[in-house]
Amino acid sequence: MSPALRCSWVMAAALVASALTSHAADAKTRDQRLAAGEILVKKIKVPGSDIPRLRVEAMIDAPADMVWPIVSDCNQLHKHMSSVARSRVVKKRGRIYECETEIHLPGPLSNLVSVTEVKEIPGPPVWKRRWHLLKGDYEKVDGSWDIQDFNGDQMKTRVLYTIHAIPNVSLPDFILRLAHGRAAKNLIKDIRKAVG
Repeated sequence: MSPALRCSWVMAAALVASALTSHAADAKTRDQRLAAGEILVKKIKVPGSDIPRLRVEAMIDAPADMVWPIVSDCNQLHKHMSSVARSRVVKKRGRIYECETEIHLPGPLSNLVSVTEVKEIPGPPVWKRRWHLLKGDYEKVDGSWDIQDFNGDQMKTRVLYTIHAIPNVSLPDFILRLAHGRAAKNLIKDIRKAVG
């Protein structure tokens, strides 16, 4: 191997090692932040949309099998989540069902109603819930929950929530984005309160 080629390989290996070390450090920092109780919210740009997808990650100080019913039972969502005025299962077939929810909006705006198709994959090790819009007061809704033990600790739960929702409401996009971010953090706080 020529000295120039060897040098290129060494530099490439160093860059890969640096990237992996940086990623591990970022993950460790993220886990430390979650363990300290932070709610991490990331906005992800969606092509063709002014409204970003939200990715919300948090640690809940309770076992996953205690958290799962709170985020998955459509008939009970309104009892645990302050943003939900009412919720009910419309139709069910196996692990796929239709969930109707009404979301609180501040006056003078009317609440938003939607029916989503939901698919659940219960754990362990990962409990999953996925949904997308069938009909309602939105242009688009799709979201997910991923629930699992937090770093192997069965008494703590890592929750990952994603949502991309575009309501049929004439509000400036920046207000919608702000409202989504606040609602996502409040959702985690509601779960913590429900298991507390």
